[in-house]
Amino acid sequence: MNLLIDIIKETKKYSEYIENINIKNSPVMITGLTFASKSFFLLSTISSIIEERKKMNEKQGKDNDTKNIYYYIVENEIDIDKKKNDIEYFAKDLGIEVLDFPKKDIRDFDIISESLEIYTKRMNIFNKIIQNRENMLKNDIIIILSIESLMQRIIPFNILANNKIKLKKDDEISQKEIMQKLQVLGYKREDIAENEGEFSKKGGILDIANTEEEGYRVEFWGDTITSIRTYSNISQKSLKERQEVEILPLTEYIFEKNIGEVIENIRENNYFENKKKKENKKNKVNKKE
Repeated sequence: MNLLIDIIKETKKYSEYIENINIKNSPVMITGLTFASKSFFLLSTISSIIEERKKMNEKQGKDNDTKNIYYYIVENEIDIDKKKNDIEYFAKDLGIEVLDFPKKDIRDFDIISESLEIYTKRMNIFNKIIQNRENMLKNDIIIILSIESLMQRIIPFNILANNKIKLKKDDEISQKEIMQKLQVLGYKREDIAENEGEFSKKGGILDIANTEEEGYRVEFWGDTITSIRTYSNISQKSLKERQEVEILPLTEYIFEKNIGEVIENIRENNYFENKKKKENKKNKVNKKE
């Protein structure tokens, strides 16, 4: 596959096309591509951009190669799986991660039957975007999404960034605090955490099943984390030691304030008073001008 990319890179038209991309002379329109050739051309383009980026880093004396996210927008959800398979085939030797961003499959006000698989994928991608902003991506990433998913409202990134749970060995934090946070983030307490989105407490051990197959087993001595391990949801056996882990929300409906506090604020009319104060302040500024 790299040989095919090398061949196409030698053509004059392709070189002109990549030059326009690198100098951000857009939009650039390509016609005549069909089926898997679209995915191949996408990967050859990204491969050329990565090569150019590495050359620039070498010229500037940068040791770290900053990774990027590339978005591939398709017409509908049906196209996503096929495009993903094609792109993964062409990307397997390039070290590029391929992810799909599904649309929310139900109305915003109906949150009873949300799909954990969909929200796990969405949260993972939100987290990748945050990592990209912080220059912490480990690989270049292609995100495939439909027009419909692009048009849907999403969780503000600052809320997600503030509500990720980061646990590290030797950290001082109470089990109660973590469990309260897990419930806010869409996790359910069970006797045994054997399914995605569940957590359980057994003495000084807190199990958090954050994926379908594995979870995190956090052991405490008082309020100190003494060990973190992964474990199998099926066998419940501990697997690998971890120094630190990050647990993402399983819902986009995150309420940072206690619902009782929200209701109390509404009862006391604080919201409307604050809104009125802001409007008065704005009017005074306008009058001065």
